[in-house]
Amino acid sequence: MDERTQLLSEFRGPMFTEDVPDWRRVWRLVGGSERPALARYGWASVPGLAFLIGAFGCFFWLEMGLKKARHSSLKMLSFKLSDIKQMTQTLSETTDK
Repeated sequence: MDERTQLLSEFRGPMFTEDVPDWRRVWRLVGGSERPALARYGWASVPGLAFLIGAFGCFFWLEMGLKKARHSSLKMLSFKLSDIKQMTQTLSETTDK
């Protein structure tokens, strides 16, 4: 017996015949009522996506917090540098007198 698989776009019933040279080919519908099975752990994609979004959010939130901390520490550093400049000026003024 020669077995072949044929995909059809129209439904011809559970069984149909086709005339070929010197004989007839009988086609039987196999798996017509079957549906594709859902993935066993398909539900895990929902919390996985939520964790991924949370990780990106946490990263950007932390980065913004670090950026603010760096900015404020630079402000403190520049404030301290200006204080040092003032102190050196006052010291130079007192030593000049």
